[in-house]
Amino acid sequence: MVQCRCFSKLAKSWMMVKINSTMKPIIYILLILFSRQNLMAQYSGGNGRGDTQITQANISLGNALPIELVSFDAVLQNRIVDLTWQTASEHNNDFFTVERSADIFNFEPIANMDGAGNSTVLLSYATQDLHPLNGVSYYRLKQTDFDGAFEYSDLRVVILGAGDELLVFPNPSSTGLINFQNPVDLGELAIYSSEGKLVFKEMVGNTLQVKLNPGVYLVRYEVAGLLKTKKIVITN
Repeated sequence: MVQCRCFSKLAKSWMMVKINSTMKPIIYILLILFSRQNLMAQYSGGNGRGDTQITQANISLGNALPIELVSFDAVLQNRIVDLTWQTASEHNNDFFTVERSADIFNFEPIANMDGAGNSTVLLSYATQDLHPLNGVSYYRLKQTDFDGAFEYSDLRVVILGAGDELLVFPNPSSTGLINFQNPVDLGELAIYSSEGKLVFKEMVGNTLQVKLNPGVYLVRYEVAGLLKTKKIVITN
């Protein structure tokens, strides 16, 4: 009985596997090739002549991801959101779904588009959200394989003006960064902690970004004599 060490570049850890001494190292490495990870294999055992040998091989399976996404964009034009994306390669790709959310938690599908299956050339896709939401909208691209597995892109944010509403995004925020956008006149922005302590106060003319610690906050925004409040949440 001998041992073979495999290093998963995805899991970033070594795995020790015991194999029968009659099993050639090259056979074990070939078995690794059938997995969907990039691995580094190291065999330690006998060479059939009573000596100990160590064989190490870096095994690259190429692009094992279902798609190589070059870009995904959401751009507001005349109250219509143009959604475009490009792929440099596709593997086992069944279809795309564009999803939209108003609160970053609950997403709904707004468009589906067939994928190319398998491709190694640059492909471009485009669709539109003809009825975008007022205020802040979050868009993401979902890619689904023929076997049902799926992955998501990063989020894209689109802001459709809503009168004198103060726009706050992302809310909740996992980074601590909150963006404020005032579409109208200069207004006073004050942020209070859940204990009522003032943690930030400043005039907002157009856009402003604030860094906050994890917690729940109350935003008081006064413009043209009108006072409005919002709750924001910063997660870890």
